[in-house]
Amino acid sequence: MTDQTRQTLAAILASDPTIGPLKAGLIIKRLESPDDPGDAVRLIARPKQVATALGVTVRTVANFAARGSLQKVRIPGSKNAIGYRWSDVRKLAGVAS
Repeated sequence: MTDQTRQTLAAILASDPTIGPLKAGLIIKRLESPDDPGDAVRLIARPKQVATALGVTVRTVANFAARGSLQKVRIPGSKNAIGYRWSDVRKLAGVAS
């Protein structure tokens, strides 16, 4: 993306009152590198991270998924790795998102 294109997009986004500067920066960053999973990776927790956050074992996390309490998602950029959405983990823990 050229500097002129970046400046034009920044000006357009700045003129929209519903888009704050942080969100505008994220939009431009995403347009510059659309293949970068970026935020998607940070929104997904690996099973061990979920177990630690909930104070349970990894097996218990798998049981939660088997019962439907947590939904498995593929981790971007990985063929076989799975994880869980942090928003689902917070709901299961009873914590507001």
